[in-house]
Amino acid sequence: MKIIEKDNKTYYQCEECEHIYETEELANKCEVWCKEHKSCNLEIVKESIKVKNKTNFKQIILGILIGGILVFILSNFVTPLLSKKSQKDSAGFIESRQIDKSLVSQIVNQVLPSKGFQTKLVFGNTVKKMIACGVIDLEKMKKLYNGKIPEYIQNLIADQ
Repeated sequence: MKIIEKDNKTYYQCEECEHIYETEELANKCEVWCKEHKSCNLEIVKESIKVKNKTNFKQIILGILIGGILVFILSNFVTPLLSKKSQKDSAGFIESRQIDKSLVSQIVNQVLPSKGFQTKLVFGNTVKKMIACGVIDLEKMKKLYNGKIPEYIQNLIADQ
């Protein structure tokens, strides 16, 4: 745990996730959790200075929910449309599923805004930690993007 002096006040920082707390007890609790689970505990993090003073905790939860909904929509609606599996019709004959690319494009445009959207989520070094823990395989990611990883992802994985 790291001790920080600012504006004549003492704060305590978890050295694993770098969240800052007003009490040493919370910082220790956070650090123990982070080391043991290789992740943050939302119940502890909501007490951090960053979350209490700079970020609305409800916005974090909302961001997680939106992400979950997008994953659900993509996995249940868009992915099946892109699937090239054959199906049997009512008479038992196998018919090839044709992909209507304009329909897929319409769905994607309705679900994902073309200009993206802004959130107040702060990832910090989470992506680096996910790579270090093996949650994200950097080599597979490079293959996925044919060696041309987008700049916003490169910024998150810098120093890896």
